[in-house]
Amino acid sequence: MFAEFVKEHFSSVFENSANPRGKLFLQDGDPRQCSKVARKAIDRLGCRMFAIPPRSPDINPIENIFHLVRKQLQDDALRNKITKESFAAFSERIKHTVKNIPVETINKTILSMNKRMKLIVKGKGNRTKY
Repeated sequence: MFAEFVKEHFSSVFENSANPRGKLFLQDGDPRQCSKVARKAIDRLGCRMFAIPPRSPDINPIENIFHLVRKQLQDDALRNKITKESFAAFSERIKHTVKNIPVETINKTILSMNKRMKLIVKGKGNRTKY
């Protein structure tokens, strides 16, 4: 199923990315992403796979972006006094929030990886501030 998802969507995702030639896919050990069929589908697109251990938020920058999105959604709900909303309205709020994350924030998060790795090594694998 994941291999089919890769075939259907990854090309357009990479075309729309800030670095369409980079084709770096970060995966966290999910067996569906590691299967032979999935890896072949990813290889056919010319992607490089960067694997991180599962449940490793310190070395998974997307977790920081998810945190920012969650915080913004909570702040918006408080500011706009949203106590109840439809699934469609919530989905639109999420899309709007994600699309409006500044590229600089995303780049800063990615560029923090060297610092993250040094802190993880220094802390002997223990959790960091990230």
